[in-house]
Amino acid sequence: MTRADVEVEALKALRGALPDFARRQYEAMEMAEQEIARTQQLLEEAEARARLRVEEARAALEACFFQAMLAAQQGESVDCSYYEYALRQAEEHLTRILEWQNRVRQEAEAFRAVAQAYQDALASLLPQATGYLDRRITALEAYLATRLQATAVGVAAAGALALMGGVIAAIRRNRGELARLKGALGEEIAAQVLSEKFGLQPLPFDQPKHGFDRVFTAPGMPLIVAESKVRTAGDLALGQTRAGEQGSPEWIEAEAAQMADRSSAQWSPANERIGRMVQELGPENVPAITVVINPETGQSQAYIRSDAGAWQSLGSAISLDSLGQAPSPGPVTPPEFKEGAPGGPERAG
Repeated sequence: MTRADVEVEALKALRGALPDFARRQYEAMEMAEQEIARTQQLLEEAEARARLRVEEARAALEACFFQAMLAAQQGESVDCSYYEYALRQAEEHLTRILEWQNRVRQEAEAFRAVAQAYQDALASLLPQATGYLDRRITALEAYLATRLQATAVGVAAAGALALMGGVIAAIRRNRGELARLKGALGEEIAAQVLSEKFGLQPLPFDQPKHGFDRVFTAPGMPLIVAESKVRTAGDLALGQTRAGEQGSPEWIEAEAAQMADRSSAQWSPANERIGRMVQELGPENVPAITVVINPETGQSQAYIRSDAGAWQSLGSAISLDSLGQAPSPGPVTPPEFKEGAPGGPERAG
């Protein structure tokens, strides 16, 4: 294993540790909340006992005062100092408990403010970090694959098509570990197509091994599910799962349920928000787009699922060589993605 391979494996280990790190942080904050609740419950119980002691001590002192009054009428005396001391001690004990309750309440509020800020940071920064690592790992693995086959396939050093071609050539020579590079790089190119050519905005998303490839948003549509396929034939071929065809409402619903389930491997704070969003919108109201990448022709074609369940092309094919170039003047968002456009994916109600 070369040094570059070791560094890629180190990045993968770091990437794999991030979701577990986030889960442990949330578990630690939940345990702290449980400990706060337990402490407050104990103090409430202690307060109730202390108030009872105060009432009992006050009743005993009043009884002593009554006996002292009767004794005084007969020329005798009764010492009530013990009961006065007991009442004072009980009142001081209750005061200390009330002070501790107030102190715990203040500290709990301060902790929750910091914990909420930390949770917000985890929810926003961890998906960015995992996404960045995913892209770097994909780029490094693709670079290694193309470098190994550069002499045989004559791959250029720049351009999405050249990179894809190099990976395909390497896969043909070695169908083991390199086989998964095709899909990973295809997802990156599809994301670039949807961002550059259709103006979609990516959402924070912790990409699982199985599930949505990417998620986006656009004006009028809070959530769009995107899939990518690398097909040398250039045809649209979607996988069949237990929940249904990829991109179907049934499939989207099943994946969203996994993302919102904390016991699932697909769970993360960002993924849970997306899963809940799917459930709130209804999976049938979440547009699905598939980008098919043809490494032989160097073109990609985007398709969108219609209300009837059929897949319709979004305009003409897009050349991969045009990716990364300055956008052409004027809007790039097609009519299907404009809020309120007739025939668009959004539902009338």
